[in-house]
Amino acid sequence: MTRSPKVLVAPRDPNPYQSLLYSSIEERGWRVRYSEGPTRSPTLNVLAKPLLLIGYRCLGFRLLHLHWIHDFSLRWARRSKIAARAIQWWFAVYLWIARLLGYRIVWTAHNVVPHSPVFFDDVAARRTLIHRSSAVIALSQASVAELEKLGANDVHVIPYGSYGALYSTTHDRDRTREMLGLAPSDLAALLIGRIERYKGADCLLDAAARLESGTNVRVIVAGECADPQYRSKLAQLAHDAHGRAQVELNHLPDESMARYLGAADFAVFPFREVTNSSSIVLAMSHGLPVILPRLPQFDGLPEQAAIRYDATAPNGLLEALREAASHSATKRAAMASAARSYADSFDWSVVGKATQDLYVELLNR
Repeated sequence: MTRSPKVLVAPRDPNPYQSLLYSSIEERGWRVRYSEGPTRSPTLNVLAKPLLLIGYRCLGFRLLHLHWIHDFSLRWARRSKIAARAIQWWFAVYLWIARLLGYRIVWTAHNVVPHSPVFFDDVAARRTLIHRSSAVIALSQASVAELEKLGANDVHVIPYGSYGALYSTTHDRDRTREMLGLAPSDLAALLIGRIERYKGADCLLDAAARLESGTNVRVIVAGECADPQYRSKLAQLAHDAHGRAQVELNHLPDESMARYLGAADFAVFPFREVTNSSSIVLAMSHGLPVILPRLPQFDGLPEQAAIRYDATAPNGLLEALREAASHSATKRAAMASAARSYADSFDWSVVGKATQDLYVELLNR
């Protein structure tokens, strides 16, 4: 190894996971660089990726850590099967060149397969990625079996760290709730994070519309939604909830994130499908008990901090909201404490150290 170990990361994403992880790794003397650009054209950037690999390899980088592949998702390519096949082939070439240049490839499996199509055959592309990777990082034990089914044989479980210190607000809780139009007696159920169809925001708003007129439950959906059709649908569903729901479907600056997290009583995540979710860790880090479907991916979450429901039951989510409303203030406080304790048990310095140890192992192979 060199005196200043180096890791090349792709792609850069606004999710705070990367900044928290690599801040911890850089504190240990590692150099971290993101493989991005070099133009404003997504297509040209995809074509230039092998050249960036060569350039960084000449600078002494031997590790390539891949997180997501959405930078290969080109709008024009998704309109044609031939183009989608071509981009998938180029992705395989990119990985092959990386290995040819001597990179050790690490893939963190934030999702076993993409929630939105990227290539012609996303499962085949994932198998290619796994085949070319020297190691795969799973964020929870629950996803290991799924990765092994795709051919992964060197999977390391390194979970998220806590997001508890990430967002702060200068307003106290009562003032924050007042700013959001919440009465002192209201129970605020929050879905926060990037809003995509697989997260089931429409299911939550539909359940809000079916709550009894006298309920104190108020549903909030907050986060950027880039799908215009889905935005319109969610806005209509919120309108149909007759004052029991509100939506904020734009990018949330840190102050807004802090405001929503500080005002809520529960976080709700009605996923249709999921591998891992940083939004769940974010919510629990801020002391929010979670309402979520009964899925094996969530088996590791403490029972004391969660209300689980059967997603196949027509009224599963509705009953879960009613259950949350029935809890006493003492019960909610105990659940909040359990949620925060669970999230705080994962420290970014430990996560960074485990990731660094994996890097060292791969470089020494």
